[in-house]
Amino acid sequence: HVSYVCLTLTFVVSLHTHSYAGLASFYVGRELDDGVLITRGTECKDWIEKLVVSASTWNFQNKAYLLQAEEQFCERNFD
Repeated sequence: HVSYVCLTLTFVVSLHTHSYAGLASFYVGRELDDGVLITRGTECKDWIEKLVVSASTWNFQNKAYLLQAEEQFCERNFD
């Protein structure tokens, strides 16, 4: 029982870490024109998108959309 709780807490922390790290990487990468940070943001977005498919669309789709929008903004795609 304890191991399940630890695994669940680890997953939740990882989810939030990837969400916020992706947003921060896109923002700072855009402000500093730093491709390394934008790549890190894309990696976080990709991780969240995998969860949309494998775990739960309902729980993760909104985070994926937000990271996709930030990625498009970094690419100067305003359409």
